[in-house]
Amino acid sequence: MTNKFRFLLGGAAVLSYFFISTIAGIGPDGDAQMKFAPVIEQRTETVNGGQCTAILSFKNNQLFKVESPNCKVVQLKSEKELQVNGKPLLYLNGSVTFGTGTSTCYGPPIPNPPFCVCTAQPCP
Repeated sequence: MTNKFRFLLGGAAVLSYFFISTIAGIGPDGDAQMKFAPVIEQRTETVNGGQCTAILSFKNNQLFKVESPNCKVVQLKSEKELQVNGKPLLYLNGSVTFGTGTSTCYGPPIPNPPFCVCTAQPCP
């Protein structure tokens, strides 16, 4: 093996280590770094005509959980349960409030199945 080839092979190995360890979230000292952990954020909305507070939790900018301290929250079994005029609602960007302002639903497609915050039963 020539010295040039050894130098190139060694350089490639060092660069590969730093590239792979950066992707995996492992620093040069071998410790896992938290910068690659999912970011969870929360936002609070007033829904159903001011009757409910919805706490929306996002992971990596995707809604994954809806909670309410003062109203009922239901996660539907399937996106087909959320219907408009008898047809399933397939795409909802944000939320929809329906009934007499008694139900606010989030999703699909995110989250899927959708969540609904309700003041009346059944929900939705």
